Amino acid sequence: MEAEQVQEKKEEKTLTLKEVEKIVIELGEKGMSTENIGHILRDKHKVPKVKLLGKKINQILRENKIEPITDFQTLASTVETLDKHLAKHHQDYRTKRVASIKRAKLNKLALYLKKKQK
Repeated sequence: MEAEQVQEKKEEKTLTLKEVEKIVIELGEKGMSTENIGHILRDKHKVPKVKLLGKKINQILRENKIEPITDFQTLASTVETLDKHLAKHHQDYRTKRVASIKRAKLNKLALYLKKKQK
């Protein structure tokens, strides 16, 4: 039984940059954020960091004319979802607290992005 496990480990091959790019493009076209793409590559395909192969996930997506989902968009959609939940459940104090923290993060990120553009 242990010999079978050892053989399986030996048979696992490392992905090349082209194979990783193909996976990133497929996931990017599905509308996944770069963070989620990185998690999937790490968990399912055993790629610890795409950057080690020479390119970042954002670079791969932009080269193939796929606009990556930004942190701002992800955070804004989370706040929107929490607001919808709070509209139905007024006394959910835990969610109110989480929503206020997320709004603060969103505002900080917006200020950072404005300063960065200048």
